[in-house]
Amino acid sequence: MGEFGSNFDDSCDSVSAQIKKYSKSELSALFTELGELQISHIQKVGFEKGIHFRLTDEPRDKIGKRIIEDFREKLYQKICIEFDYCKKKKNFENLEILAISGMIIPSILQVIGNDPDSSWIPSPLLAVIIAKMGLTKFCNCE
Repeated sequence: MGEFGSNFDDSCDSVSAQIKKYSKSELSALFTELGELQISHIQKVGFEKGIHFRLTDEPRDKIGKRIIEDFREKLYQKICIEFDYCKKKKNFENLEILAISGMIIPSILQVIGNDPDSSWIPSPLLAVIIAKMGLTKFCNCE
């Protein structure tokens, strides 16, 4: 498991601290962290169910990128359409990754918070990844 762990506390201080910690990492390291978290989650679930399997040799950063792609449509709907980022992007232009990440957390929680299959994903990690990818690019704003 990665250095950030999967125990996620939804308190504001904890979320803020996690965003701050993740924001110091390079995007590739964040994708790797997300991939490692998924592998750890799969191992835990498999162990609980008595299932044994061979771990993939796929690079963890590629696993992390695939997770973002798997959630892209739902995240796009919440962040780009419902939150209406493209119309609000001017308000975000001079904000740091920390502030942007904090602003999109509620949208991310609407996607992963109610899904038991994705509850292992720390929303601050997804928020920082998307913010570092660039919301304008993620939302295909002009």
